Amino acid sequence: MKTMKTKIITFHYWSAGIRDLTTIEIQALFELFDVDGDGRISKDDFSTCLRRNPLLIAHFNHLFMHKDLDAERGLDEMV
Repeated sequence: MKTMKTKIITFHYWSAGIRDLTTIEIQALFELFDVDGDGRISKDDFSTCLRRNPLLIAHFNHLFMHKDLDAERGLDEMV
């Protein structure tokens, strides 16, 4: 039986992949996406946050174009 790997983004990967923001802004954005508050952004957290904040899609859309959203490679690969 094939198992599915959990795709998680930790604050370490999140902060490494975001530039031009202060540490406080990066932390606030991470907390916005970490919907369940467990210190990690799961695929469900990410999707839920974007559904609740659709303007984020428009703001970050150019960063995600033609990118694989595989958390194993880290957020720095996406951005």
